[in-house]
Amino acid sequence: MKHLFTLLLLCGLLSSTALCAQTIRRCNNNPGISGPNVYTSIQAAHNAAVNGDIIYVEPSISSYGNLTCSKRLTIIGNGFFLPENSDDSFDSRKSDIQTATFTTGSANSRITGIYFSSNVTVQDAYLTFNRCRISSASVSYVALQGPNGTVASSVGDNTTFASCYIIGVIGGDGSVPANGTPNYRFINGLSVKNCIIDFFGYNGLIYNINNSVIANNTIRVGTASTVAIRNVTGSTVASNIFQIGGNTVLSNDVGSQGNSVANNLAVIDNTTAPRTFFNTSGMNNQENASLETVFVVPNPFGQYGSSIDLNFRLSANSPARGAGVGGTDAGAFGGTTPYVLAGQPNVPIITNFITSGAATPNTPLTVTVSVRSNN
Repeated sequence: MKHLFTLLLLCGLLSSTALCAQTIRRCNNNPGISGPNVYTSIQAAHNAAVNGDIIYVEPSISSYGNLTCSKRLTIIGNGFFLPENSDDSFDSRKSDIQTATFTTGSANSRITGIYFSSNVTVQDAYLTFNRCRISSASVSYVALQGPNGTVASSVGDNTTFASCYIIGVIGGDGSVPANGTPNYRFINGLSVKNCIIDFFGYNGLIYNINNSVIANNTIRVGTASTVAIRNVTGSTVASNIFQIGGNTVLSNDVGSQGNSVANNLAVIDNTTAPRTFFNTSGMNNQENASLETVFVVPNPFGQYGSSIDLNFRLSANSPARGAGVGGTDAGAFGGTTPYVLAGQPNVPIITNFITSGAATPNTPLTVTVSVRSNN
């Protein structure tokens, strides 16, 4: 019952009245929850929805399974890292979806507050992921193999990742067909802002993109990589913090190819030899800052994918303070839209919920609800 009250209250409090004019569908696999428009898997909720619907993925200890999305939807979850952040939310469980593919027809969908426990693949345009935890993001296209080679049939142009916690890579995907000619295309208009990104893969964290913005992110590139940024053209790379280990280089060409690379901070630990990362001059980039001085936790990068987002806030005397474009802070917590801890969506959240117990025909049910704005 408490989940039903939570949903109805949120609908009534949303700042946009148009939002609640759409059909709201509930994804809830907790025991005892049922009713109209309630589904136990994210795919079932999607299949019942039509373009423009809203799906609330309500908190649970269990995953809601895999998703193949072919509709324009708004999908809203409860965030992540809630217990670790000591948040005052009424329910601190996450909203877990496993592998998700946003295919043709999903353009202009908006996803917020979701914990994606596996890969996210984007195969249509103008999708927005805000305040999500993502294991790996592949912004790609569906390829059709014909007698004359491969043609792109659907692309992930103009995808936005904002205030997300991403474990893995972001880039234009592709493959090599039988004739041996690479068929990848550059993704255009990608926006990656105010994200925390942790990567231990090989040869490219952000790659195959054009006319894009990579700004105010906090990024670790592990020692297994050789190049952090690859095949990036005509793009802005600004106000980021790069923690670069081993022999990894930032990029062989990011300072050229028509890119604007400014006000970034390269951070090294005490096992990495100082060197030049940016190959640019006069662009206010800083080289070889000490990892122990940047964040509130001297070395917040724990085991791959295990770091808590609050540990990446800047220390009082961090070299990243004021180092971003226009004198703003570099990194995920800087700029005009700082990273939001725990990925909670920008809807009002319930912080306390008390009832007088079961009602009777002669005794009404008394409900006390406390709500906090969460912009």
